Order: sequence, then structure tokens, then C-alpha cells
Amino acid sequence: RDGVREVLTLQRDPEAKDEEITDAISKLNSGHDDFVRRYGYVNDKKNREFLSWDADYPVGGAIEHVFQTMIPYEIQSGKRKGEISERRETRIEKSDILKKRTVWPFTRPEKADTNADAVMVSMVYSGRVDVPYIAELRGLSEEKAREELLSSGEAFTDPRSVVLVDRATYLSGNVK
Repeated sequence: RDGVREVLTLQRDPEAKDEEITDAISKLNSGHDDFVRRYGYVNDKKNREFLSWDADYPVGGAIEHVFQTMIPYEIQSGKRKGEISERRETRIEKSDILKKRTVWPFTRPEKADTNADAVMVSMVYSGRVDVPYIAELRGLSEEKAREELLSSGEAFTDPRSVVLVDRATYLSGNVK
């Protein structure tokens, strides 16, 4: 659990170096291998029952991928002796966090190639059609950005508030 948290924290840190992350993943991987040698997989039934009391068990348990697969086998007795059949088997393997980087630091977009992209980014980061921010993303003046948004149909002027709203909001609801 602690190793997983350390790896995730490093991966989210924009200042962390790739070597630090690789070392933390390697250390986590070694710790997992030691645990498996001594006690079996984290998600084995006996370990799951023992560890499930811990509220953070899902964090530690996520280092393994549990899945069902069909395994062919030869029937050994009875009328069907010698036939090939299949049985379901539970397999456990290492999840990606033990193999490679899985998370990257957040970086706020600095540019958008289209008006649609700019509106989407604006909605995500400010919750509205923020014309100054959109102008900055597109490298345009505020007047030009407003004009392009209206002409492209990516935004509309709300007749009640006289504010620009995104297409989805404007064209939904009670339209009469």
C-alpha cells in the first residue's frame, strides 16, 4: 500500500525525475515479489480475507490484475475420456503500476487548435465559455475570438443574460 502511494505521488509530481519514478517502481516490484514468495498473491483468497479489514486494501490490491480464463484439459475418465474440454480458472498477474508509469502530472492546456477544443477546455477549467481564456488559447484578440465562436456555432448569446454559452447548453432544454 505504502509503495503504491509513493509511486503514484512521484508520478503526479511534475518535479520528479524519471529515474526516481523508475526506482520507486522497481522497489515496489521487489516488495511485491517478496510478498508473493512468502504469502502468495495479495489477491489470493486467504490474503484477501485477512487484508480486507484494512480500508486501504483496494490500494494495495490494485497492484495485481485478477481475471478469469478458460484452460483446455483432457478428460481422464468416463464416456468422454480423451476428449478435450475447458475449465474456468482464476489467474492473477502483476498490474501495470508494477511495470511502467501509469500516471502523468497535470498540465493545463496552453493552446487549442480549434474553437471546439477551446470551448471544451474553457468548460472544463472555468465551467463556462470564458472568452478571454479562449482568446488566449487560440492566440486571438477577445473580439476576434467572440466573433469566431459565434460564427462557428460553438457558442451562442443567451438572450436573457447576453452572455455566451456553449452549444450544448444553448441547444438543450425547453427550446421554443
